[in-house]
Amino acid sequence: MTADYVLQQPSGTPQKVAIITGASQGIGAALVHAYRGLNYAVVANSRSIAPTDDPGVATVAGHIAEPATTDHPGPGSTRGRTSRSAGGVP
Repeated sequence: MTADYVLQQPSGTPQKVAIITGASQGIGAALVHAYRGLNYAVVANSRSIAPTDDPGVATVAGHIAEPATTDHPGPGSTRGRTSRSAGGVP
């Protein structure tokens, strides 16, 4: 998977979304697993995060403080992806 996909959710079901930084290891990775177990969609960010096959997890590689990672609403950004996965709410 790449950063250019929309999180999957059942039709007509409100989707809760968790945004987790530091998601590639340790507590961050455990939080991704825990939130997926609660049926949340997850936007997982880390400087070195690997893509995933889980359709409920969108991975965003990059430093969260860098504008290239977060400041544009395109499909490769955290803000753009979160808006789409949360039903278009900016």
